Amino acid sequence: MKRILISLAVVFYVCVPVVSAQTPESRNEIMFGYGRVTVVDVAHVVGGVFATAFTAGYARFDNFRSYGSVNLEYYRTLNKTFSVGAAVSWFGGAADELNKDNVKVGDSKYSGFALMPAAKVFWFKKQKVAMYSKLAAGVTLLDDYDEKSDSHSFDPYWAAQVTFAGVQFGGERFRGFVETGSGMQGLVLAGLSYSF
Repeated sequence: MKRILISLAVVFYVCVPVVSAQTPESRNEIMFGYGRVTVVDVAHVVGGVFATAFTAGYARFDNFRSYGSVNLEYYRTLNKTFSVGAAVSWFGGAADELNKDNVKVGDSKYSGFALMPAAKVFWFKKQKVAMYSKLAAGVTLLDDYDEKSDSHSFDPYWAAQVTFAGVQFGGERFRGFVETGSGMQGLVLAGLSYSF
């Protein structure tokens, strides 16, 4: 819990000086979205393949389930081109652990949080449609669950999300968005944004 609080404090102290130095014309934006195919999902599948290969089939994984990522982001508009802010994401998934006789012997579960300062660059902006790219980098706290002691410990690792292309569409305040990229939030993200 201390690591989570320290990470949140770091994100806060990185973002607040940038936000507080803005002009009165600046706008705030909150984005809520859902993503699929996170980098942790891919690592879990690839790790399962290697575990099967290196144990000659004694340890195998089946029935992989990804829960995707749930993302909350805040941005402050600096000008027509740049916005800065922060992103908080949750992701998770599971798979069945099988022995060589195809009998389920347990579950392989993973989940975590990502806390990342972020920036967006708009390269096309009209009244109803905007296109942008995004870069976010920070820390991810991966759950290391121990079945024997029934305890969780969130270990910190490097986290990032790169959005190659994002599209916002809709009205002045409420908009939908779709992004494609790579990282902790996923290969494809979609959701709603609110500006105020």
